[in-house]
Amino acid sequence: MILMAYSSYALQRMIDMCYQYSCKWRFEYNASKCAVIVFNKQRSNQPKQSWSLGSDVITETSTYTHLGLLCDEYMSSSILVDEAIKKLRGTLGSILSSGLTPGEINPLTLKKIYCSVVIPKAFYGAQLWSNCSKADVKGLEIAHRKSLKQIATLSPYCNTIFTLVLLDMDFAEDLMDFYKLQFLGQLCRLSPNLLAKQVFVQRLVRHITYGDVMMGYIPDICRLTHKYKIGHFIDTFISTGRFPGKSAWGHILKTSVKRLNQRQRESHLDEQCETNISLSLKHSNSDSIWTALKKIPKYSKYCYNAIRILGYSVSEQFVSACKRCGHFSNSHATHAFWLCAKTSVTRKELICKLYDAMDGETFRTLIRSPLLTQCRQIALFSTQVENGMFVNVHLLTTLHKLMYQNQ
Repeated sequence: MILMAYSSYALQRMIDMCYQYSCKWRFEYNASKCAVIVFNKQRSNQPKQSWSLGSDVITETSTYTHLGLLCDEYMSSSILVDEAIKKLRGTLGSILSSGLTPGEINPLTLKKIYCSVVIPKAFYGAQLWSNCSKADVKGLEIAHRKSLKQIATLSPYCNTIFTLVLLDMDFAEDLMDFYKLQFLGQLCRLSPNLLAKQVFVQRLVRHITYGDVMMGYIPDICRLTHKYKIGHFIDTFISTGRFPGKSAWGHILKTSVKRLNQRQRESHLDEQCETNISLSLKHSNSDSIWTALKKIPKYSKYCYNAIRILGYSVSEQFVSACKRCGHFSNSHATHAFWLCAKTSVTRKELICKLYDAMDGETFRTLIRSPLLTQCRQIALFSTQVENGMFVNVHLLTTLHKLMYQNQ
């Protein structure tokens, strides 16, 4: 139960009324589980106030947990985001340490576990997160991205957009937006007789009609509906009281939010790579890498290797030492493909297989390309799928040998 008042005197009167009611009906309140938070408190050296519940004392506190959500006196969600980051890392770490090792389990299986167990636990109450600073969102994004790269057995420095397209996942901020809009549908479909519905409508109308300065859920909703161009549903709800049903609203969110963000990520990756790389990684595509892996799981380690090469080729490059020859290079894939002295025999074998598998013009175009682009094109060509089957299995095995022999 929550009591809200504009002054300490009014709050004390409300507490007295609750105490008198409990005495009349012979039940007790536990004062040790009660607390008072003072919002918009003026900064001064005044001591904290206390309130009485019968003969017991209720003290003032800066934070309080209500329904599993930690509230503070500044109406900030920083503490909640920090808790979400800890839950995200801790829950995934516990799952992976239980035997579900990345690289041995299909990444799509781990992704399902991540979405059904880790995300709901970490993002509990995300519908009401508000006033999040850029630092809070950035910290959550970093934890989310590192978790996805760990699932996909990719380097921590791998391109984030590539990882999201590979696993068909959203940014952490996009997930927060989706949950808030989903909650909007639940509020709008409540019975008009409920107090929660009446408070929500009154605050929404005040904010839209009079432009009242507010903090919290209402301003976030107005911003998100404008961002995803679905504000007309709010206008219709205010004027007529009508709102789409549960299934219809879910379909609207999928098309307006999830698919829009997905198309933006895929187009950004394709522009960066100057090729239609997202089509090969797309789960819904019948000739994608994932479709072939489900049919022929024995080629999984070779296919994961090709995916890592793709990740290297679209990511920012860092100088590192080769584990085989000891030479430093700013691209692991380029060095292993064309420069490492320890892979010269396998390199010749790869070139011969490429020459046999490609037509003359395609092979000449490939050879004239920059080294990093060659790595990307070879990885894409080796994972080419037709009718749900890998076309160039012999190239997959050679690529795996080229990247990991004598390491």
